[in-house]
Formats: sequence, structure tokens, C-alpha cells
Amino acid sequence: MSLIVRNLSIETGNYRIVKDAFLEVKKGERVAVVGESGSGKSLTALSVLKLLPENLHIAGEINVDGLNVLSLQGEELRKFRWEKVSMIFQDPSASLNPLMKIKEQIGEALLYHGKAEKGEIEEKVVELLKLAEVPEPEERMNTYPHHLSGGLKQRVAIAMALACNPDYILADEPTTALDVTVQSKILNLLKNLSVEKNTGILLITHDMGVVAEFSQRVFVMYAGYTVESGRTAEIFEKPLHPYTKGLIECSPVLKGGEKRKLFSIPGNIPEPSEEIAGCPFHPRCPEVKEICKKEVPPTVEVEGRRVRCFLYWD
Repeated sequence: MSLIVRNLSIETGNYRIVKDAFLEVKKGERVAVVGESGSGKSLTALSVLKLLPENLHIAGEINVDGLNVLSLQGEELRKFRWEKVSMIFQDPSASLNPLMKIKEQIGEALLYHGKAEKGEIEEKVVELLKLAEVPEPEERMNTYPHHLSGGLKQRVAIAMALACNPDYILADEPTTALDVTVQSKILNLLKNLSVEKNTGILLITHDMGVVAEFSQRVFVMYAGYTVESGRTAEIFEKPLHPYTKGLIECSPVLKGGEKRKLFSIPGNIPEPSEEIAGCPFHPRCPEVKEICKKEVPPTVEVEGRRVRCFLYWD
């Protein structure tokens, strides 16, 4: 039972944005996809639900519990999006309808997918809001989204994602706009849901601190490629790819001891339209070889992990 993406390519008519990306989420597992803005994380997640704009074209394999996602259409696809895989978007203010009360928004999904009768809506909505740890759910369900704080809106978005009891949830930077205290509570909520309901969760983030706190496995993306994957503890203990090392070094360390200057990776992530020969990270890489400037490195297995780098290629 897994959500699997292999050899994923997303392109416009002129250039590829995602290139040979891969990831996997098992039932009940917490997985993070990490990388700078523009690395292809969100597009990869949206492709799992076929929510990409029409001008973008997908190639590769997306398989959820044996189901070929790219072949789904119409009613079968709508059912898949709620009952098999659901999504929590980055900005709950944009994903919630400002003209509908919370009860109506969640109730609409329950009715459409046959998860509740009309007379059961209030009870079911309260149950979902409690599951998402929304305080005073009987009162909150009769309010509009703009009456709620950012943290409460995100909890409502989580309640909606849980409405049809999906096997997997994709969470696209769900804590970006929240303060640190609320962020921690949201992450703990998602972690608890993963354990209690055996839900596989794919968290999209650019924050290595969040990765360390939340995930069991991590996939690192750069310029559309998956450049490293493995168990979170192993990657933090011994990162293999120079980009992964840089991301970890960029994270501030909040503990006593010797002061150090915060590290930053030189340069910027390339635009999708930029043509870079060889490895896309080589202009910023401190361990660049001559071959890196000419060829894209293959993905190799090292110590039970996968890494795309010529440092580990013979």
C-alpha cells in the first residue's frame, strides 16, 4: 500500500519544469519533500491529484495502491481526489470559500461523496472539527472563514481533507504563514492523525527544521530533480548530496556554545527556462567535478539511500 511517483516529468511546450522526479509514501508514513522555492515540490504534489494547469504536460508513473492515476477521468477522478488522496493547500484563506459557512463547506463534501445524510451533517462536521482539534466546534461551524485566525482556518482545511477518510494527505507548506507556536501544533496534529488513522502524509516544505521534527523519510528536490532520498535521521546524520549538506548547514542551531556565522548556499536556483549543461547544481556546488559540467548524474544507491551525484558514481 503505497503512493509511488516514478520518472515524473512535467513540461510546457518549451521546457521541462520537473525532470525524472521520484518519491514514495507508505500507508501511515510521514514523508517530507524539501527544497528551495522553484525546485518543483508543489508541482509534483499537484500532479498526484491531476490538478496541474492545462498547459503543463505530465509523463511518467503515478501509482496509488495499484491505481494508475494518470488514466483517471471524470467521476472516477473526483472520487479519487477525496476518498483516496486529499490535499491541504498552503493558504487556507484561498482554499476556503469566503461566502460559505464552515458547516456548509465540509457538509457539501460529505453529501456529494455519500459520507453522510442531510440530517447527519451537523454531527459529522462537529466530529471532523473535533478531530482537527478546533475549539468550540459547534460554534465555529456556523462562522465564515474570515472570522477565524490563520491557525483555525488551517485546522478547518485539515478537517475538510479528512472528510472522506482518505488513505493519503498531501500537505503543501501548511504552516508557512503561521507563527512558530501554531506551526508546532499543526505539525503535531498531522503527526497524530498519521498514527491514529494510519494515514500516509506527504509534507511539502522548504524548512529543514520542520523536516527533522515531522518526517520519517525525506526526498530532496533541486531544479526539478530528486537529488537525494532516505530516512530522515540518516540524512541529517550523514547527508550525501552537496545540496542536502547545504540545506542542513543553512538551518540555524538554537543551542549554547561557540557562535558561528549562518551558512548560505551561493547563487540561486535556476529558472526552469535556463539551459544548464550537466548537473543543474554544479554552478553552486563546492565539490563540482569536470564531468558535472557536461552530464546529468544518474541516480545511484548508496548505503541504502538514493542520490543523484557524480561523487558516488564509478
